[in-house]
Amino acid sequence: MLEKSKITEFPVELRKYCVSDLSVRNEDQAIILYTPNAKLSETAQPGFISKNQLDNLTKRLSKRYDTKCDVIYLKSDKLEFLSKGFETLLSAKFPMLSVISPPFPASFKNL
Repeated sequence: MLEKSKITEFPVELRKYCVSDLSVRNEDQAIILYTPNAKLSETAQPGFISKNQLDNLTKRLSKRYDTKCDVIYLKSDKLEFLSKGFETLLSAKFPMLSVISPPFPASFKNL
């Protein structure tokens, strides 16, 4: 049975890949990596990680520990606050938009 303590890459090596935490799922012994959404970038750069790098990391861990490896992207508080701010601005500027929210009325489905 795979345990978190047996994964020698955690925490030192995985921190280089912006992995904030790791767990082992009991049902299938899969390795779960947790990484903040705010640390993702299109290309590799210091302090960030690309999806390509994460894919390579998960493949390497899967092969080494002979189990599945998944990544969970954690929401950033900063992005959440920005999203709520934009929603507030839009609803103040365009009050009718807040009235029509998904799912849209049936009359709009056929347009």
